[in-house]
Amino acid sequence: MFDQLKPITVIVTKGNHDDEEDGSQKVKDAMDTYFGWSPIAASKYVSEDGKYAIIGMDTQDDNITKQDGQQYLFVKNTLESDEFKNALYRFVVLHKNLVSAEGKHANLDNVREVYHPLFTQNKVSLVIQAHDHNMALSKLIDGITYIVNGAGGRSHYAIGENPATIEWSNDSTYGLGLIREHKTDANKIQIKFVDFNGKLIHSKVLNFGPVVEPEPEPEPEPCPAGQHRDPVTGQCVPDIVTPPPSGEVLYDSNIDGKWNNGVARTVEDSEGDQSPNGKGLYTAASGNPKLVLDGQGVGTLTCGDGHGRIYIKATNYNCILETEFNILDDTVENFSQKVRSRHQEGGSPENRFGGVGFTIARPNVGHKIEKFHNEHEKGFDEILQKKLELNKWYKSRFTCQDVPDGILQRGEIDYNDGNGYVKVSETVFKNPPAYYVDKNKFMEESYIWLRLNGSGRIAMRNVRLTAI
Repeated sequence: MFDQLKPITVIVTKGNHDDEEDGSQKVKDAMDTYFGWSPIAASKYVSEDGKYAIIGMDTQDDNITKQDGQQYLFVKNTLESDEFKNALYRFVVLHKNLVSAEGKHANLDNVREVYHPLFTQNKVSLVIQAHDHNMALSKLIDGITYIVNGAGGRSHYAIGENPATIEWSNDSTYGLGLIREHKTDANKIQIKFVDFNGKLIHSKVLNFGPVVEPEPEPEPEPCPAGQHRDPVTGQCVPDIVTPPPSGEVLYDSNIDGKWNNGVARTVEDSEGDQSPNGKGLYTAASGNPKLVLDGQGVGTLTCGDGHGRIYIKATNYNCILETEFNILDDTVENFSQKVRSRHQEGGSPENRFGGVGFTIARPNVGHKIEKFHNEHEKGFDEILQKKLELNKWYKSRFTCQDVPDGILQRGEIDYNDGNGYVKVSETVFKNPPAYYVDKNKFMEESYIWLRLNGSGRIAMRNVRLTAI
């Protein structure tokens, strides 16, 4: 029977379970010997008809980002070779993620910054990744699609909020991604994500043929004074003018939280008055979070893998939340802020509104409303024009305010470059349910939260919540 099987080509790349990172030196030696990997697990394949060209990369290589290193030169020279230039489909396969939905594992931003320009220059079509135990499909990024094909078994890594770069993701189905040539158009391939019964979950057709640029659309007439054009509907709508803060400070980390009282301490449970609007705080959620206060005004939220956060017992409704923050570790996926939260209350979903949120990652920001625990409305994401750096202080300002057609959410960042706050995101959630805008209930009991998704540390100071 076996001699009747058709021969197939298998491209193998090294992952974290194939060496001493999460495996062993014995496993590494066996894999290196069997596949002839020395000193790096990089490989290439070109189909007999020259149509497909594939590079396998080694994300376990400690020198992967060095542009004079063996791997970079191998990838560069291979991509620039005639056999790769002449191929219709140019794929890259690697284990750890450069672009993903960032379930458990953060993207290798430093590797992407080195290789994505090289992929772009040499017209790579598709980058196939794994590592995160889920499935994901990116939007087109400089002509390249990134997929995560990591839901083969064992467990799933939950995806919180899709980054702005991700078009689709799934963290609940075991399955795989199949890449096939299109049946009727040789310039296209089809990506099909299927479960293990063969049921289609999601599909996408990628076009590798000549791109026909559409005729540019004429510029619309400018809107009248006091109006702007809605990017979704294209209609002129009234400008949203946020009134200045009323002057009522609802919470100040130095005045109410006494973060700068000269007493260094670590909060692993709670501190201060936990009654409604008592201004106390407490830690919660996964990752064993703790807040390390240096007594000089800085609180560092530290947690293991999870969604560690602090809740601050300050009732709020229409408000502005300002926070200075410093992302200290690249294992931090994002910094999430919520206002109008009743997340910890009991009873019906209408009694435990999760809150209105602003999320800050180093490459992007976003907004999402949580209906109640782990149930969200559709989110809104924006790529930052200037990526945030590690170990650098920034200021954020998050506005949540009722407007005639819904709830305004606006994010601003001060890069501490002398230019003050820059608006980085704005959206209106339209036609909210009544319990999203029940001011009386929120003023009876509500709070804010500051959350670290991923693991590591975020330092904060001068946290200030002001009523509008």
